[in-house]
Order: sequence, then structure tokens, then C-alpha cells
Amino acid sequence: MKVETALELRDQLLSELDYVAQSAGDSDSADLPSLGVYCAQDSGWDGGYGLSILMPDDQREKLHDWERETVDRAGGEANIAVVGPFEAFDCPRPAHLTPGCSISDHTVSAGTLGGFVDAGGTRGILSCEHVLGGHQPVQSGDAVYHPAVMDAGGSHVAFGELIAFSGLTSGSAPNAVDAAVASYDPDRFAPDWPKPGDAGYITGVTAEPDPTEEHEKVGRSTGTTRGRLTRFGHVARIHYPHLGSRLLFQGILVFERPDGSPMSKPGDSGSIIYGTNSRKACGLLFAGSAASSYGRATTLANPLTDVLNILNVELLFE
Repeated sequence: MKVETALELRDQLLSELDYVAQSAGDSDSADLPSLGVYCAQDSGWDGGYGLSILMPDDQREKLHDWERETVDRAGGEANIAVVGPFEAFDCPRPAHLTPGCSISDHTVSAGTLGGFVDAGGTRGILSCEHVLGGHQPVQSGDAVYHPAVMDAGGSHVAFGELIAFSGLTSGSAPNAVDAAVASYDPDRFAPDWPKPGDAGYITGVTAEPDPTEEHEKVGRSTGTTRGRLTRFGHVARIHYPHLGSRLLFQGILVFERPDGSPMSKPGDSGSIIYGTNSRKACGLLFAGSAASSYGRATTLANPLTDVLNILNVELLFE
């Protein structure tokens, strides 16, 4: 099917599941399948796309009839993957101020510096809101640290302060991105820019990542790893442990590795995902699900163009 057809079917199913209302409920309520578009270029399906269903393992038996009926409605052009719970990837390696290094707010957590940005003439770093503002309430001016508090053994240093964030909400309105920008003191911290041939080297941004291209990220926890864009336009609930609730997100990009192993782990949130050949950045990693007996590991990202637009910043390359 075509992308437009898949998106239309996704929206119909979300409405029938009353997804928004259920997602705004108790965080312990039964999870729902995540729906989006499957990149099916190698499937032989007409149009090259299909419906994507990420099915919670503990709900598959209960939703068996719904699953069968949904595949029929998609004319058989649906891909189902069984996954564990989605969680925001903050966590428990220090390094210098460069993409992939360890950063955090003052709480005992850790995440990843994704890249450098220009915020209205102020140079800053890009990561996730739950990395740089995991505490509540989040406020501009809050100190940010490198290495991350949990990585530093008491030697963490404030390198700047929070200047912009997406404003995560647990209400019925879906979140578009989980993102934040912090300033840094150029007199004390000089960016270490990746060079051509280095992991983390990017030359631009794209709103249309190529699902046939291998993609890469550099993260605090798993270093340099690769995977492929398998699904996009997903709507899903993400568990945020520090908030004690699940937040509804839309427009999610889903990356997987061919063998089902993790492309990312907790602590990799904030990493920028980019094409290994094009060097074009497409996503800001913010969550995922672990591989286990029930299915494949997934890495979830917000579209980078959405991140930059919402924060009103420009990604820098040198």
C-alpha cells in the first residue's frame, strides 16, 4: 500500500481503540499496540509500505482476534512485531564535550550529548528533556553536568544551563518530541567536532530518511551502533520512570537491527541518528524496548526536523 493509505488506516484504528483517552489513564493500565507505517520495500507489496503493528507481548493473546481482523483490513499488508514495554532511555562513561559523551541534570541519571546547535546566537548542546530535565519541575537556568552525575564519582562539573525544552505532558494531547537544549561555557568547554570518517560526523538534516540506508548513532552506553529505519509515524505510550507515568507520543521513527539485538540501551537517549552514507541526521533517540524472549529490541526516535523546529534551533556541523 501507499504511505497515505497506511496512515489513514492507522488513524482509523487509533480512533477505534480510543487510543488518546486510554493513554491518558493510569500508568498501570494495560498497554496498547503501537501503530504506524512499515517500510516494506523488500516485501513485494504494492506501493512499498504497509501497516506497522508493535504488539505488547502481554497483550497478544487478549488481542488475537483484533490482530487477525486488522491484518485482513490491511489486505495482508501488515507487519507485526512483538515487543516489550517502551521506556525512556535515561540511565546508569565519561568523555570530553563531543557527540556521544555523558551528560545529565543534577539527578543521579545519565544520557547522551547528541550534537551542537545555535539557539538564537547562543551556542548550545542538544539532548532529551528527560536527560537534561529529569527532575520536576523543569526550569530554564537549571544546571547541566558533564560527565553525568552517575558517571562522575563525585567529580561532575556544571558545563552550562538549560535554555530550552519541549515541555513533556502527561495529558491527553500527544507529545511531539522529548528534547532540550543547554548552553555551555566556551571559555571552559570547547566542542570536539567529529571529522570526516569519524562516528558522529554529519553534514545535514533530512525529514525523509531512506529506509534502505543503514543508520548509525553514537551513545553514552552502547557507543557506535547501526540499524535500519523499519517503521515510522508510530503512535505509542512511553514509560517515564522519573514521572511515574506513560506519556503519549506521535510521529515516532522506529529503528531495528537485522538480528533483533539492541541498537541502543538506557543512557543512549539524546543521541542523533544519521545515515551512514548520506551523513544526514534524521532522528533524536529518546526511548526503546529491550530484546528478550518475547521479541525484538527497538530504538525510538523523534524526527529531528520536528525537534529543531519546536526548539527553534539550528543544528551545527562545525
